[in-house]
Amino acid sequence: TDFGSEILPDALDTYNIQAYLFDDYWEDIGTIKSFLKANLALAKKDPAFDFYGMNKRTGKAASIYTNPRTLTPARIAGGSFSESMVAKGTLLEAGCVVKASIVGIRSHLGEGVHLTDVLMIGADFYEELEVREEVVAEGKIPLGIGANTVIKNAIIDKNVRIGKDCVLTNASKVKKLKDEKAGYYIDDGILVFMAGAIIPDGTVI
Repeated sequence: TDFGSEILPDALDTYNIQAYLFDDYWEDIGTIKSFLKANLALAKKDPAFDFYGMNKRTGKAASIYTNPRTLTPARIAGGSFSESMVAKGTLLEAGCVVKASIVGIRSHLGEGVHLTDVLMIGADFYEELEVREEVVAEGKIPLGIGANTVIKNAIIDKNVRIGKDCVLTNASKVKKLKDEKAGYYIDDGILVFMAGAIIPDGTVI
């Protein structure tokens, strides 16, 4: 159901509809493309909407605070980061390259992972080192992103397991594709990995 094309037009004959001029920050996130763009814009050097600074219209302080969580600070072993956000409880191994991306809570990035224009939601739980080792020993994929995987222009929903040595960039520039069994779909060229998806080692999309 859409406000602009369905709810408001239908309400005109029944209710007293009023208008309010809103001239501050507003983004329509009704599509996958606009949702990704709006989120990634928050991490830019001078964003239209700033979590940390002043309201550009009123000149007053406008900091935004999230729900407090008793999580450890992010631990970053090394790498390169630009115009990105890294949330609490994350672990980034050595050699990660994160550009114009958001890495959500409890995320785990293996060594040499490259992210560009990626929104990674994170995870609902931790997978401790001992558990991860058991998962790998069983030939399965641990929570997070495996070593040397490259991902571009994507949304990674929560609790996703992506193997090592994957190339997930939609190099073929596919516009639309849905493969629920494989745990992902493509919308307007953007890769979307569904919650709980498991992507095997060496996958190329």
